[in-house]
Amino acid sequence: MVQAQAEGVSARRYITKSNEALERVRAAAQELHLALGDAAAKGDEAVRADLQDLPQKAKALVDSLQRSRDEEGGDTASLQLDEAVRFLEEMQRHGNESLAATGAALRTGLRQTMSDARDAVQKIGEALATKSAADDARTQTR
Repeated sequence: MVQAQAEGVSARRYITKSNEALERVRAAAQELHLALGDAAAKGDEAVRADLQDLPQKAKALVDSLQRSRDEEGGDTASLQLDEAVRFLEEMQRHGNESLAATGAALRTGLRQTMSDARDAVQKIGEALATKSAADDARTQTR
């Protein structure tokens, strides 16, 4: 009985840490999306300057999501994280393309980059909700 309770506490701690990690990644992705929105209100050179560090930020988010996905192990949440990774990789690609563009092409690329960031945030949120529901079901059956 005591061992089962200890295992339950250990499982809840792991679940909490895992969910907190995903929450931090989602918050970072949301901040990136907001920064892109702020950049859109600026002139072309300021937009280009704001896009300079986008590849590194996107790469850091992708790496974090891939670690989280690897911990999940093939469930629905990990599939949603795969989609989020794909959107972040597209965001990175569109951001890089935008750096080489000017005028209308720069603005179009920025809009696509923002769309990719928004879609990634959405998928991370869906994965977090799915994971939380599955974790709740798991802890209730113990």
